[in-house]
Amino acid sequence: MSRYGSDAEISGSIEVSGSAIFNEGSLDADFRVESDSNTHMLYVDAGNNRVGIGTDAPDYELDVAGNIGVDQYIYHNGDANTLINFADDKIILKAGNKAMVTMEEKDSAPHEVTINDGSNNIDFVVKGNGSNQGNPGMKFDASTNKLGINGIGTPAYELEVAGDIGLAEYIYHRNDDDTFIRFEDDLITLEAGGRAFIKLEEADQDKVIINPGVLNVDLKVGGQNNANLIRTDAANDRVGINTGTPAATLHVSSSGDTSLIIEGKQDVALGLVADIDNAGGEDQNPYLYMSQETTTAGAYQFLMGIEGTADLSYVGSYTNQPFILSKNSEQQGLRTFQIATDDGGDVSSRFSIATGGRIAIGDAVQAADARLHVKEAAGDIFKMENTTAYAVTYGQLVKENLTLTDGGSPLDTTLDLPARSMITDVLITIKTAGVGTSHNLENVALTANSQTNNMKGTSFPSGLSLISNPSQGVAAGTQYVLGNVDPSFPAGRAAMLLSSTADIKLVYSDDGISTEPIVDVVVFYKKYDAS
Repeated sequence: MSRYGSDAEISGSIEVSGSAIFNEGSLDADFRVESDSNTHMLYVDAGNNRVGIGTDAPDYELDVAGNIGVDQYIYHNGDANTLINFADDKIILKAGNKAMVTMEEKDSAPHEVTINDGSNNIDFVVKGNGSNQGNPGMKFDASTNKLGINGIGTPAYELEVAGDIGLAEYIYHRNDDDTFIRFEDDLITLEAGGRAFIKLEEADQDKVIINPGVLNVDLKVGGQNNANLIRTDAANDRVGINTGTPAATLHVSSSGDTSLIIEGKQDVALGLVADIDNAGGEDQNPYLYMSQETTTAGAYQFLMGIEGTADLSYVGSYTNQPFILSKNSEQQGLRTFQIATDDGGDVSSRFSIATGGRIAIGDAVQAADARLHVKEAAGDIFKMENTTAYAVTYGQLVKENLTLTDGGSPLDTTLDLPARSMITDVLITIKTAGVGTSHNLENVALTANSQTNNMKGTSFPSGLSLISNPSQGVAAGTQYVLGNVDPSFPAGRAAMLLSSTADIKLVYSDDGISTEPIVDVVVFYKKYDAS
């Protein structure tokens, strides 16, 4: 064994056979090995217990100023399954024999960085900062295959974000490229199956658009007790409320007591106008309105009406559908009020309040010539009824332009007295006076069940002349009023009522007639309840 002092210097080569000890005395004596171009190729810093390669000031127990090459492994001392494994174009980082990270350059792109290459229960965690310091900024839960972001340590969904998500444009349904949510500046579009169902747009006029593509796409809103609380029928351009099959532009259906309530805070609560385009050249737009209007402070008036044009004939479109017609003018005010039904005739002639407060029933509004004007083509006109006693109907039968020689005496008027009736009066109006020797009305007969009875037991005194006779004043317009006072007449005031209808006939005599008289016949009667 050779010993040198603390300042020994050896020049040339040294060959050692056996052990060699440097600084056996544990002195602060550095050890340095020079190479051809590096004075500190190997340097031992005795004072700090550090080894430097290529440096004389190592900062660590081993400090290499340059590269380190290994054949395959770098191990954690005393922990053989925690290592870095190098292979050609591949690095594997293992901890506890679990491949935590694998980096591999493939023969062709894409190359891979794989976390948890062994498919073990190894979470991938990226720590956050700020308010989430100490919590994961991002965590992949390997046991559930779920990803949490911004402090979500146990994500409940495949992706759970505690905060906002930003993207450039699309969110797609996987493997379904025509089903997506599209984001644009101030615009969101929801499409399914290539159809745009909803569009949200912030523009000059902000809009929520259902079916922006104008396709056959229905809107359905369900309620707690109705699957079709609101339902649109796009194919037919209809909207239903409480119905899945709307039959009109707006169809409201209800199983409760009230189908529709419209409330308004202003005077006009409802206004519906028809034919606003005046496509047929007309400008009488029907207008349904309800309002509370008054010019007097503290006063109230409640208005409801349907405006049209007065003094016109309205023909209804739907059988047995009542409607109201009126004319409202800023200058003239309310002129007419009409209620009508379409039974095949003029629908404006059922009930009306005409100009001047005249009431017309059964006739056109402009025909009203009295305060109460009632017209009926056939049947009863007036009836009073008590549900606990007998009811009485007052009526009249009218025959116009009856020629008194047609068919001979007795002449059937074609008027039928209803069953359980009696005649009260008969009015004869001469329309055309006859010309001849004589032509007299002798009686009014009633024929029923093959039995004929006269209104008078015998002929009228001297008869009622029907020919032009200046001495008697008989001319066109002459009227005879015949009262039924004969109790033997079956329809008389004290007689048994007939159970069936009876023909009303005129009994007359004539002599030397060159011009036949023409008359109007009006029969007034009472009809009693069958009970």
